[in-house]
Amino acid sequence: MSILKLMKNRVSTKQGKMSPTVPKEDIKTAFSALTAVPVHGKTKPYHFVVFTEDKADAGRDVIRMLKGDKLDEESFVKHFGGVGAFIFIFCKEIEGKIPHYEQEWSTACGVYSLQLSLQEMGYGVNWYSIYKDTKCVSTLREMCVMSSEYTPMGYVMVGKASLEYKDREDFAPYVNFM
Repeated sequence: MSILKLMKNRVSTKQGKMSPTVPKEDIKTAFSALTAVPVHGKTKPYHFVVFTEDKADAGRDVIRMLKGDKLDEESFVKHFGGVGAFIFIFCKEIEGKIPHYEQEWSTACGVYSLQLSLQEMGYGVNWYSIYKDTKCVSTLREMCVMSSEYTPMGYVMVGKASLEYKDREDFAPYVNFM
């Protein structure tokens, strides 16, 4: 599938409609797309912690800690039971001539490339930002064994999905050509 077609047909997949089978090799293949991501001065600030296959339950535990008591058990299973891989995203602030916000942008570009790669492989992917949520930051660092120099950006949930492509609305009302 072409990149343009993939981007035009991108859909958000409900976690309850995912199948929890995501082989580690598929995740590794999707990560190969990161070689094309802008790295702002070769900083490569991104770091990913992946829970898949036999570790997916540990990923669910991290999510349970982040959500606290916001979800009862039935809702938790409904929303996260079909997820086969959890990818937690961090950005390391690297001192130098590149401002930290540009390093964060590189990380976000990396996540989007990863998302497109996984969708091209037929996976449903949902990305949730937890950027600078104080409670989540410390919990996520602790659960993923990351030092304070890493800023948690969010997490991606991956599961096998039947992607139902849909027509998009016209973009013209949102763009002004000068």
